[in-house]
Amino acid sequence: MSEKTMRSFAGGLIVAAVILGITYFLEPNDTKNTEAAEPATAEEPEKQDKDKNVELSADEMQTALKAEGFIIHSEDEWKEINKDLQDSGTLKEENEKLKEEVKKAQENNDKKGDGETVYRTMLTVTSGMTSIDVGKALESAKIINKGMDFFNAVEKKGYENDLRPGTFEVDSDMSMDEILKTVFKK
Repeated sequence: MSEKTMRSFAGGLIVAAVILGITYFLEPNDTKNTEAAEPATAEEPEKQDKDKNVELSADEMQTALKAEGFIIHSEDEWKEINKDLQDSGTLKEENEKLKEEVKKAQENNDKKGDGETVYRTMLTVTSGMTSIDVGKALESAKIINKGMDFFNAVEKKGYENDLRPGTFEVDSDMSMDEILKTVFKK
């Protein structure tokens, strides 16, 4: 093939591609027609109900929503969840204020140079936390050196299932046993 023939062939391919692209994008979409022709399956009860204008009972709605992966709560349960969230938000605010006070106290101690710094914090334990989580919180608050030491002490004492939710004041002067007695039920 000569150079001129090759250019003509390439130009023809480009023109064909442009025409096909224009046809593809400007042609009306027929998916609506095919969806209407297909019968709704059992997995799609809401489509069947919309098409038939049938109202579902409360139990049927709950069943359909649970099948879709939603979690259903009564109004009282929802209010309790929101109350818990608001309470935890308030506790977080108080904890932040206390952290600021501790920071100011540390700065004052650093200026005075009075020796060893004592760290104090309000430890908030929520339901669902583990002793590992509490150990990490104590470590980040500089109450203990290693969170795993706390976890190991809990395991040694057998307190794994006795963690009680609440807010506790702990400081770095407390021994590990004193911290365990403060945070656990035993």
